[in-house]
Amino acid sequence: MPTKKFALWLIAICLSWHAPAWGNQQDGSAGAEPQSQVTVNGRVTDEAGQPLVGASVMEKGTTNGVLTDFDGNFSINVSPGAEVEVSFVSFVTHVF
Repeated sequence: MPTKKFALWLIAICLSWHAPAWGNQQDGSAGAEPQSQVTVNGRVTDEAGQPLVGASVMEKGTTNGVLTDFDGNFSINVSPGAEVEVSFVSFVTHVF
């Protein structure tokens, strides 16, 4: 069976860097601060512009992932510079 293609439309890429304060330990005694994250929001559609419900959006090389909602929308927090992989059953996987 031929493999279908789909388009990934990133509606917004929000570079919301955050490193929540975990206290003001300047001596390093109480845990390290979490790594900064980038929030990526978008919409996954097929070639006709129809949303793909339940498409997998993963941070490549990790187990961090989400599924698209009823409208094909997603939001995922990833490490800065990470690649995002989008896949859906019987469609070509894309990495961005």
